[in-house]
Amino acid sequence: APGAATPRRQSAVRRARVPPGGEPATASASSAAARASQAPERTAVADREGSWSYGELREASARIFGWLLSRGVVKGDRVAVWAHRSAPVVPAVLGTLGAGAAFTMLDPAYPAPRLVEMLRLATPRALVYLEAAGPLPAAVSAWLEETGCPRLDLPGSGCPAVLGRLNGLPAEMAHVP
Repeated sequence: APGAATPRRQSAVRRARVPPGGEPATASASSAAARASQAPERTAVADREGSWSYGELREASARIFGWLLSRGVVKGDRVAVWAHRSAPVVPAVLGTLGAGAAFTMLDPAYPAPRLVEMLRLATPRALVYLEAAGPLPAAVSAWLEETGCPRLDLPGSGCPAVLGRLNGLPAEMAHVP
């Protein structure tokens, strides 16, 4: 089952959860939050589908974070992200970090057996699926179904489409980095 507590997993989570300063390593996320507060209209990230402002990035991250919380993701869990290099990866990662979880990036270029092994080792509590990365291999879909891993599907057609899909999901603004 996703997130099953095995001795090996517990040890890895303890090591990964708190780095040597005692605080989670969220410098990039904190920087994005500061920018979102100071200049929410400024461009934060762009790709061929368009650009995202810091405010839009914060809104999408907060809604992804809220969705993750509603699916039981807690500090120390892992979230798989099916994605290729594109702007929507940023809110997926920031929302995951906001929940205190780590992310496992699933690259569509990897062979299906490798992806399934990554999932087996990571035991993610949820999957953020970026549609532009293409369909999941059958073996990956089967693993996710067998384990009951919840999935959030996000379109790959730019910020307005992603925010439209996230509209209505709970936002956890106070906790997003």
